[in-house]
Amino acid sequence: MFLFVAIAVGAALITLVNPMAGIVLGLKADVATSIILAPILGDSYGEGENQHHTLLITLPVLSVLLVRMLLQIFSRRKSMAIPAFNSVDLGLFGLIAVVAFGSFRSESFVFGSEIVGRLLVLGVSYYIFSRTAVVCKKDIRRSVLSFMILLWLLAVVSGLYVLSNPGEIAGKVLSSAGEIVGKVSLTKVNPISFSMLMGDAILIALFWLLSNRDSARGMTFLILCSLPLLFGLMLTTAERGPFLSLTMAAAFLTITLILIGNDARNLVYSAIFFCAVLAGAVVLYLSQPALSEGLAGRISDIGSGESTVGIRIRLYSQALDLFSGSPLLGSGTGALENINGRGLYAHNLILEILAEQGLVGLAMLSIFLAGLINRMKTSILVYHDPICAYFAALLLFNLLESMVSGTLWGMKNLYFAAGMLVVLEYYARENSANYWESPCHACQYGCVDGCERMSHAHHKHFVTGHFDSVP
Repeated sequence: MFLFVAIAVGAALITLVNPMAGIVLGLKADVATSIILAPILGDSYGEGENQHHTLLITLPVLSVLLVRMLLQIFSRRKSMAIPAFNSVDLGLFGLIAVVAFGSFRSESFVFGSEIVGRLLVLGVSYYIFSRTAVVCKKDIRRSVLSFMILLWLLAVVSGLYVLSNPGEIAGKVLSSAGEIVGKVSLTKVNPISFSMLMGDAILIALFWLLSNRDSARGMTFLILCSLPLLFGLMLTTAERGPFLSLTMAAAFLTITLILIGNDARNLVYSAIFFCAVLAGAVVLYLSQPALSEGLAGRISDIGSGESTVGIRIRLYSQALDLFSGSPLLGSGTGALENINGRGLYAHNLILEILAEQGLVGLAMLSIFLAGLINRMKTSILVYHDPICAYFAALLLFNLLESMVSGTLWGMKNLYFAAGMLVVLEYYARENSANYWESPCHACQYGCVDGCERMSHAHHKHFVTGHFDSVP
């Protein structure tokens, strides 16, 4: 009991001192609790994500963030510049209302209400906190970089812990059936959560290398050296969804940052990044020959009805049957799990919403995603903001993963990234408007030599925090 109290108090204190650190712990509570508690509790500790132990970190973090947000709102500080209600809010809170209404039509109102509670507390709360700028109140850029470094550190520490553990993933990659498994009884790290954490850190490494490499070269070197470890461990989980999602999100971020930077050197740095990533795969295959055999078995069982792909196909079919029975409003919140048992949800966000909330729920989700896409386009194409590009890639990474292994209430990272994208786009727009309306704009004093380059440099500083070199 003392250990549990110490973990809860520690999470609250960390969040009080550094809200971004609390956010990282809250988003990755399942992995964090596995690392802390599994060595102590031993066999009595189950798989991290299925344990209530994660609430030891999540609830104190959310409580401190809630108090912090309320104090800032009531004090009406000028730094609390909150974006006005917009289409992203309309879509998300409309979806919450539809899910809440669906709980009354569920076969099990208690279970439906539990899902609504999870959605509000464990999911959308991260959107609210990031959207109200509670975690980037004073210095947006510094807060975001703090988030990235802390998340990368957690990934590296988690990876080193798994490798140093007697039951490390890298050493026992085959089960009795000859199939790769990403979880080991001694580590108790959930494979999907672990794989997603490694993917988050790899995206951070890519952003850092293409956009922030010159600000701290020692940190850049450490991040580059960690890439083989991160990617190698991600492969050992044999989770296909996170790997494919990361591939597409990394390609999106690479192209976006190259266009924003308008720097041919970024092509070289991109090549260095992908070579470092592939080095992890090569080293892993050379050191663990059984891995290739296990991956081959993982691919060959795709057509089997008992494989994860076969189970998903059955769940997709069930979801479509539920949707056809009630296309407008769906069959009620938690309908699929009421039929199959806990944990057997649709494993596809769109099919889950169609089956349980119908076309009305899909319309709300479409409004939410359309609003986010509009902000991605504006922040990247108009304001050329690399930080917004990173959160757009993080959102894409988690959205793609939700198409094969996600549920509406469990997308904490997606909600957080969405809130950050909304508030960062708002700040970029505000800073841009303030600059062009300010008397310091060179063109207001007449056309002077080099004024266009000077204006561009100051505009880029307001938006991204970096000056171009102006002769």
